[in-house]
Amino acid sequence: MGLNKCLVLICGCLVVFVMVAYGAPTKLIMNGGESTVINGKNITFIGISPRDINFEVDGIRGGVELNTSRVINGVNMTPTGFSKLPLMVIVLFEVPFVCGDNSCSQYEDHTICCADCGCLASVNSCVNNKCVENVSSEEASYECSVNEDCDDGNVCTTDTCDSSAAPYTCLVKEIVACVAGDACCPQTCSTETDKDCAVIDTCETAGDCDDGNACTTDACTGSPKRCSHSREEGGCSLQGRCADPGTVSGGTFCAEATNQWESQRSDDVKCKEDFECISGSCKSGGCGGRSHGGYQIVLYIGIIAVIGAGIMHGIIAARRRNN
Repeated sequence: MGLNKCLVLICGCLVVFVMVAYGAPTKLIMNGGESTVINGKNITFIGISPRDINFEVDGIRGGVELNTSRVINGVNMTPTGFSKLPLMVIVLFEVPFVCGDNSCSQYEDHTICCADCGCLASVNSCVNNKCVENVSSEEASYECSVNEDCDDGNVCTTDTCDSSAAPYTCLVKEIVACVAGDACCPQTCSTETDKDCAVIDTCETAGDCDDGNACTTDACTGSPKRCSHSREEGGCSLQGRCADPGTVSGGTFCAEATNQWESQRSDDVKCKEDFECISGSCKSGGCGGRSHGGYQIVLYIGIIAVIGAGIMHGIIAARRRNN
């Protein structure tokens, strides 16, 4: 055998060896929702539909019929058995490449392994082995691709990337639960309800404590710093100013007793001041000029009159019979 033939044979054997090493079937039993990584490809068993057994590979979903083979996002899979209760599947996986070795092989491209082959469009970036819009570019329509893109640096918020509809948007939700160990002390928590509050400031300046009420003075004091709100004058907050008790606005009035806006009252409802009434008139303890309970008095008079008329009618009828 010549040297060239030996080299060809050796190279061929190496190629076969590499293929066997990369593409040797991997047999697994997976529970519903369970994930595994084979040669850099993240595979999740989603569930079972009437016809298919469903998987997700690096965010791409697909279904495979029992005892048949199908390639989903670069992974060849053959389910050979399943159980619906509990939800389990027996499956053979073949991945003829290693995604993430910084070498774009003949079995890879940007769609199945952008970690090695990159993305075609310059406005896209490879995130979790999937080409997505580069959210840092000026032309980006997506706010985020992964949760980390939404991090606002505030330990008292949960920041997630909503991928339910395109373009993806960030969802920022304030933490209100008093939970020890999350490095957050919500405004409504104390050292008794949340151990984090013993060392964590809940504010930096008075501006962080604005309660939206123009009738209170907001302050950020103490160690650790906490918000406080003191009322130095009576009245109700109205468009950035503190309105005096008795002020009327949009069918409401500022109640002196509560410093809250209350609805103005209809006629014949109890009142003390004119501004409490829709009519603007409070007389004899009732709105509209009639004392509270006026209707009841009229009703009582009417009943007495009817009873009296009945009695008189009976007396007259008796006299006629006697005559």
